[in-house]
Amino acid sequence: MFMSSSFHLAIPAGDLKKAEAFYTDILGCKTGNREEGKWIDIDFWGNELTLHQTYMKLPRERHDVDMGQVPVPHFGVHLKKDIFKTLDNIAKKGAILATNTSALDVNEIAAQTSRPEDVIGLHFFSPANVMRLLEIVRGEKTSKSVVATSMKMAKSIGKVAAVVGVCPGFVGNRILAQRQREANKLILEGAMPWEVDDALFDFGFPMGPFAMSDLAGLDIGWDEDLSTGDTLRDKLCEAGRLGQKTGKGFYVYDEKRNKSPDTEVEKLIIEFSEKHQIKRRDISKEEVLERCLYPMINEGFKILEEGMAIRASDIDIAVSYTHLTLPTKRIV
Repeated sequence: MFMSSSFHLAIPAGDLKKAEAFYTDILGCKTGNREEGKWIDIDFWGNELTLHQTYMKLPRERHDVDMGQVPVPHFGVHLKKDIFKTLDNIAKKGAILATNTSALDVNEIAAQTSRPEDVIGLHFFSPANVMRLLEIVRGEKTSKSVVATSMKMAKSIGKVAAVVGVCPGFVGNRILAQRQREANKLILEGAMPWEVDDALFDFGFPMGPFAMSDLAGLDIGWDEDLSTGDTLRDKLCEAGRLGQKTGKGFYVYDEKRNKSPDTEVEKLIIEFSEKHQIKRRDISKEEVLERCLYPMINEGFKILEEGMAIRASDIDIAVSYTHLTLPTKRIV
């Protein structure tokens, strides 16, 4: 669904079904994108109102959206749509209009132009100067020639391209989100970040989720002014532990960026578990693998069923190259 205005407002809505009924049945608003049980977009007289399912009455919460966390409530402006309207007017006929995005709807951006067949998403993974994966995000109306040209361009700059469809998180981040969710739970229930990472490394991944987070930067999508300290990431970022670039994150790093476990992080995690009344226990390597890998596999099958990837090998490429080096085993 196309929303013509640039304004976007996300708010906590409590019971999402009741909130949706109020806006649609009583106010007569139309709905847009959604993630069942989590959030839904409302066309609020041309503006984008995103309702988030909430369970706690807090002044601010952070919700997982499209493989990232956003503060709720928050307000924003959709500048990219306006930019593509301008590009449509000034770019020559046949020019490819590409957007580098990890979350925005390529179809909505394409709808701002008179040539949606020329619009495509190019999702560079962070840090883009070292990560090889480039997701080629084909919109509903993206032409085959534009996809082919984008694939050729990716190869010319040393990237490994994977063609994916438009969905929250696309493919790489969508699958890794499942692993990260379980990994986050595991360290609160009894495991330590390095134990989770080691289990996945021994399985065949070149890097575990917490080492990967340190590489990318824990502050991606984090706002100091909106931080409430309600998540472990908030705590780490507030302490200046932003990952490799600051010499410490989930790990501590030497001058050559070699990582080591950190007792400060261990203490912080234990205190966080106690604060939230989570009883810690011993967690086996087998449990780590089952809880991290099975959701990834399930999500991979969902992606195939939805047609967001054409082949299972496309998913393997997307997941494999979200790391600096390749896993030694196939995931899907």
